Amino acid sequence: MDKLKHYQAAIRKVLSEYAAFLQSSPDLNYKVAILFDDEQWIEEDMTEDGIATALLEQGIPKRDIVLGFQPPYIRE
Repeated sequence: MDKLKHYQAAIRKVLSEYAAFLQSSPDLNYKVAILFDDEQWIEEDMTEDGIATALLEQGIPKRDIVLGFQPPYIRE
């Protein structure tokens, strides 16, 4: 599996697990929807620990994670 396909699979896994966690809440007052865009990276991260942290745990190197929601001078 090439690197891009591996990263896409890791992102889908992490986001699907997070969505399942949210949907398991007994106090769910909203609908959880998962949207995947195979052309872009993380646009917004409102999770407690951070999707980037979960991707690091999946073996994706920090240098390959682009924090698209941060200005370029902070991304470094």
